[in-house]
Amino acid sequence: MPFDFKFCPTFLSCLNEIYKSYLRSKEHIHKQIILIAQELLGNLYPGFGEHSVRKARIGLPEYRIGKSRALRFIYLFIEKKNTLVSIHIYKKGKIKQERKIKDAVKSNLKNILDELNNNECTTTTCL
Repeated sequence: MPFDFKFCPTFLSCLNEIYKSYLRSKEHIHKQIILIAQELLGNLYPGFGEHSVRKARIGLPEYRIGKSRALRFIYLFIEKKNTLVSIHIYKKGKIKQERKIKDAVKSNLKNILDELNNNECTTTTCL
């Protein structure tokens, strides 16, 4: 069943920064995001209540960086709307960074849901 795959501006900005640093992995990252989204892979990200926010890991084999040290892809799946929203992507770093990102995702979840209701996210239909 097809679903709507939405990219919010903050996600696209972060993704472009990652592409600058890991240009050889651009195609791999894109394929992994699609695979993760289609299979709803990744662990549920705790602390978001009824919202199905997940965090998945993406390795960078072109740079010999495994999943445990590479990228984190955070997304929201809204089953009622059959919609997946890419929230954030970042390079794994220090614990402080992880906490800041979780806090930022929490504080922005309302804005992301408002954007969805107002159709302000960029949409791509995926199978």
